[in-house]
Amino acid sequence: MSQKLFCFRFSLLSYLKDSHPNLAADAAFIAARGDAAAEVYSSVVKNGQTHDQVGESANEALYAGLLFSPYRIVVPKPLERV
Repeated sequence: MSQKLFCFRFSLLSYLKDSHPNLAADAAFIAARGDAAAEVYSSVVKNGQTHDQVGESANEALYAGLLFSPYRIVVPKPLERV
């Protein structure tokens, strides 16, 4: 497995553990997204895009549809009266 592919998968797994724990054990999902991000990365590099554009495009493929997380909502705790 290439270094970049490993990085994409690890990055996604880390994000899923924090924001979408129900998907963190889905190895097929992580592999598919990592592979897709690596393909996009390779394609954008070959097209001569900037480093920022390459990273942005790969991240769009990696995190597509995962922006909202019910696990990351901050709910204010009522103040306790002393």
